[in-house]
Amino acid sequence: MNTHDDARRNLYLIQFAHRHPDFQHAELVSVMEMHKFSLRLLNADNDNGSSNQRIHCDKHISSKEEDDVNVVWTHPLPNEKLARENNRVRPFLILSFHASVPESRISECISECVLVKSVLELWSADVNIQQCAEKLKVTLFSPIDNSPSKLIRCHCMDENKSWKITTQTFGSKYSKEEQDAMRAIFNFLPFAGSVNLDNPLNEFLLIREIEVNDLGSPIYPRHDHKRRIIPENDSRPPLGVYFVRVCCGGSQSLRQGRVEKYSLKSRRYLGPTSMDSELSMIMTNLGQVKQGTFCFDPFVGTGSILVTCALKGAYCFGTDIDIRVLKGRSDEENIFSNFDQYSLPRPELVRSDNSLYDRHYRTNNAIYDVICCDPPYGVRAGT
Repeated sequence: MNTHDDARRNLYLIQFAHRHPDFQHAELVSVMEMHKFSLRLLNADNDNGSSNQRIHCDKHISSKEEDDVNVVWTHPLPNEKLARENNRVRPFLILSFHASVPESRISECISECVLVKSVLELWSADVNIQQCAEKLKVTLFSPIDNSPSKLIRCHCMDENKSWKITTQTFGSKYSKEEQDAMRAIFNFLPFAGSVNLDNPLNEFLLIREIEVNDLGSPIYPRHDHKRRIIPENDSRPPLGVYFVRVCCGGSQSLRQGRVEKYSLKSRRYLGPTSMDSELSMIMTNLGQVKQGTFCFDPFVGTGSILVTCALKGAYCFGTDIDIRVLKGRSDEENIFSNFDQYSLPRPELVRSDNSLYDRHYRTNNAIYDVICCDPPYGVRAGT
């Protein structure tokens, strides 16, 4: 990307939850396509020889057309080569949006992803804290930079904008004094507003990314089990350092409230194979289920997947071979009671043996927008 392009673009750091890493990028791309961002996924080589996943517009566009098209792609993360040499899956992605795309639209779209923890406006990124601060200082105080992102940053520093800076060190324990020293490196920022630690208008994060496993635990922990610093681990360089402004999420994960609210633990009617609420939400995003979508689950069971489809405003239809599962245990404990629990429209249900496909379904035209299911793989659970 050249400097002219950079001047008309804003960067956002997407932070994923440490869950289902194989589905993270796929879910993000699916949701953005559903929100009419024209995308295609590419693999491109960086200058350092490593491979970086990129998201690009579907068609080639000229600079004149670019103002009217929502173009998105990823930039390489700091120390990408080191991460790939050690086969590390990183919980971050940097996206570049044209300046004409409103932040509210970006946040509204990406926050639908179950596996996204936070959407963050990226102010600076580098391989260590000092270089991250120096890069931010250059971009913020450059007399020739009139980019939209610089105007946004200056607006965040108005005297009527309260703020706070939080350090995020990925499970590595740092004392309050050490965290204060990290924040002090950014004391050149001319915040005119007051500090508000409880409910600021702008929350900033100083993120120090280290090497973690799929569960989010440090591979090289800073302390041993007796809380003593391990020198060789403490001296390892971070994979990246980011200074960001929170758009949504931040210290409060986006996904946590939704997943807990619809957890199977609170469902009125369950079976031994009811689909986990988090996985069903991911599935509906991959299937691009939205308001008015006609969804079908041919192995509906206790209706866990269709509940998630209904939460998105879809019309739901399901079949199952076992009439006892469809009828439930009583008038108060059945598939419909799960929908009633969340004040959702009840689905249409039919008892059907779907191995007799040609007898039951028309095959000459499309019937459903989305078929979303968990196939039994030849194994049936007890009623």
